[in-house]
Amino acid sequence: MNNNIACMYLRLSREDGDSSESNSISNQRQIIKSYAKENGITISNEYVDDGFSGSNFDRPNFKNMIEDLNAGKFRIIIVKDLSRFGRDYIESGKYLQKIFPEKGIRFISVNDNYDSDNADVSDTHLILPIRNFINDSYCRDISMKVKSSKEVKRKNGEFIGSFAPFGYKKDSKNKHKLVVDTEVSHIVSRIFDMKIEGYSSKAIADFLNSIGTVTPSRHKENKGDNFNTGFIVKDAKWDAKMVNRVITNKVYIGVLEQGKTAKLNYKSKREVDVAKDDWITIENAHESIVSKSVFALANKMLLRDVKASKENSSILSGMLYCKDCGSPMIRRKVKSKDGYNIFYICSEYNIKGECTRHSVKEDYVIGATVHALNDYLSKYNELLKKVSKIDISKLTIKADFDSLNAEKKKYERLRGSLYMDLEEELITTEEFERFRKNYLLKIREIEKQIITKQKMIEEFNSLNPPSSISYSWGGQTENMQKTMSQLSFALSISIFLIYALLASQFESFIMPIIIIGSIPLALIGVIWGLVVLRQPIDIMVMIGVILLAGVVVNNAIVLIDFIKTMRTRGYDKEYAIIYSCETRLRPILMTTMTTVFGMIPMALGLGEGSEFYRGMAITVIFGLSFSTILTLVLIPILYSVVDSFTVKLSAKLKGIFGSSKKKGAK
Repeated sequence: MNNNIACMYLRLSREDGDSSESNSISNQRQIIKSYAKENGITISNEYVDDGFSGSNFDRPNFKNMIEDLNAGKFRIIIVKDLSRFGRDYIESGKYLQKIFPEKGIRFISVNDNYDSDNADVSDTHLILPIRNFINDSYCRDISMKVKSSKEVKRKNGEFIGSFAPFGYKKDSKNKHKLVVDTEVSHIVSRIFDMKIEGYSSKAIADFLNSIGTVTPSRHKENKGDNFNTGFIVKDAKWDAKMVNRVITNKVYIGVLEQGKTAKLNYKSKREVDVAKDDWITIENAHESIVSKSVFALANKMLLRDVKASKENSSILSGMLYCKDCGSPMIRRKVKSKDGYNIFYICSEYNIKGECTRHSVKEDYVIGATVHALNDYLSKYNELLKKVSKIDISKLTIKADFDSLNAEKKKYERLRGSLYMDLEEELITTEEFERFRKNYLLKIREIEKQIITKQKMIEEFNSLNPPSSISYSWGGQTENMQKTMSQLSFALSISIFLIYALLASQFESFIMPIIIIGSIPLALIGVIWGLVVLRQPIDIMVMIGVILLAGVVVNNAIVLIDFIKTMRTRGYDKEYAIIYSCETRLRPILMTTMTTVFGMIPMALGLGEGSEFYRGMAITVIFGLSFSTILTLVLIPILYSVVDSFTVKLSAKLKGIFGSSKKKGAK
């Protein structure tokens, strides 16, 4: 065999590729070929491990090279430098100082000027180990930096997984951000809905397979992703375990849980589980697919799933829970002299032994259940007898369609505004479709209520009821009317209390009227804001008005109090008013702006359930803004007018009472 026949080994890890072009595969190949040509060496084979770390020798093409070496296909191995061969100084030393010399293999590292044929003892036994140790230290350092970088990204709520969970995809602009994958997100929602409806995980999986629903693995394959995941199953079919993975994964409520596993060390690919307390959990890291309430309910229903039994399942299966730990009770059959005794015991005790046994006989549970049902039925029958004796002529039924029509118009108005929001790019196309469908369902539901109530009234009138009978609808309409009247009363009470407090502090009955005058000014802004933003008047709007009554007077208090202070210092009225407005302008504006800016996110409807508080936020923002502007203009004028009137009235009263005293003295 020609001893000048050689192979070249090329390696590039992800870390090396990101750091410098000097380590690229093409650069390594060029350097080695140039060296071989200059030294008359023939390159017969090339082995490339692209994307593999040098911390270990578990590399596919390195193994192929060793197999071909043992087959005698070449006698020389050429690498660019020792770091390309490997960074594990122990394993590298084993190959360079033992295996290769024993097999008569010549090893050449071009950039290190190392050639085993002409190297002396110090090069082989001293310099090489030192260089390999340095390379190993570099590998350890890179591993620590990568680990630290991942830790920081996890704590910042960045997704660092290779593949996005089913139902999500990586943002095209930011690979560390998850966005909803609209192609398959409806499948996730369907799984949660079916679980809440009472379907078992196996039944859900069978249904998804029956309609040809794509599996997580198949979906990623269709997208062109080459990967391996626990979702992969034979023939790409859904099963109960896959469904359970979806239901128990908090990623679907916007929670990002990372750092569940960790590598044993930088030289090993083996991963070990991390304690749950050490997981990095970030709330609201991305948009949720299901709400937290739906997620909690689905996981609660998951506990009701029971394993299929060879025998007929018990009527109590999945319905009994341990009172101490909340775990499901499991059925156990024990042989006895009389046949079999059936018990229910705590599953937590059965699996981990962390609870007590809580053994209870099935016959006892069934007997207690039957007794409870009989008691319920007897009370129900008694109630029916009492209801049948009620004189219908004493009933009061009132039909109020105004609230229903108002509610219908509200949703029609909201639905119409969606087109404008979409045109102005305030909402996405997906949000537009979702909101439009929700509003349409609300409108249809209200229309059904109106039709149903109309039919009930018609049927009631067809019975020719006595003239003494009237009819009305209760429920939400009645509760809404009561609530609005209560809030109006609360507003009146709050204004009275504010007046009483101001009167005691200013020692005047007229001055508080000037300050309370800012409340009607705020109502102007409230009405304007509700009309412009098409926000109906509801309970939260009324709460916002009550809140305004206590907030808007602050600016007027600050202004009037400073004017009075200036007057007591001897300044005339006109100068005191002008100087006070100039001096107190900045604090008044700052107070208003901080409150308004704090309410803006709520008014925009950001976050789940925020639309409920939108009316209150709009009320506070517009009411406070208009009140502040008008307070700086009208309140000083009103103060000047009232003060002039008070001075004239006081002088007139003094004149009247003074003259009467003089007459009395005479």
